[in-house]
Amino acid sequence: MTELQQTPIKQRHEPNVKPKRVPLCVSCKNYISPRVCQAFPSIPLEIWENRFRHTEPYPGDNGKRFTPKFG
Repeated sequence: MTELQQTPIKQRHEPNVKPKRVPLCVSCKNYISPRVCQAFPSIPLEIWENRFRHTEPYPGDNGKRFTPKFG
C-alpha cells in the first residue's frame, strides 16, 4: 500500500481549501442551465454562490423565486 492509501480519508483534505458547494439553483424548478433560469437570463453571482437564498424577492427576478423541484 502507498502512503496515501494508508492515510485516513479525514486527513487527506487540504486544511485551507473550502469544499465547493453546489448552487441551490440546480434543485429549483425554474432552473434551465448553468447560470440561467426563468427568473434571470444570468443568475446573479450572489444567488449562484449561495450567498443569497432566493426565497425572498431579489431585484430583477420578475416575481419568480426558488421553488423546489421535488417535494
